[in-house]
Amino acid sequence: MSNLIVKPDAGFYRITGDVNNAGLETANTVMVTTLDPAVPQDPYKCYVVGALKPDDFGSFKVTFAATNTTSVPLQLSFKDADGNVYNSVQNVQLPSTGMTAQKGSGSNVVPIVVVAGLIVAVFVGGWIFYLKRQKK
Repeated sequence: MSNLIVKPDAGFYRITGDVNNAGLETANTVMVTTLDPAVPQDPYKCYVVGALKPDDFGSFKVTFAATNTTSVPLQLSFKDADGNVYNSVQNVQLPSTGMTAQKGSGSNVVPIVVVAGLIVAVFVGGWIFYLKRQKK
């Protein structure tokens, strides 16, 4: 796994990255997920990349909640041509944002109110301009 980016997102974390097949055979059913202490969350609890041919790569994203930890294990699993399952685990550091695992904290209310206020102001200004032009 490479190009890992961890971002807090509305009460949970989102990891995006790439999976590379540096082997000589196709890696089948490539999947990425998080392990304990992380708790996988919708919409991407487990990301199925699919089959990767030799020297091929695919992108993934997983979402999870985690509290009281600074890192979480990220598991990559795949099957070989005989159906044997292989797992690889890589620890990923979480950003130190002081984020809690509460959803709906209301942090998006201010931008919505500002945009709504601007729309109302433009509408009222346009209406006043229209009325002034009608009087002439």
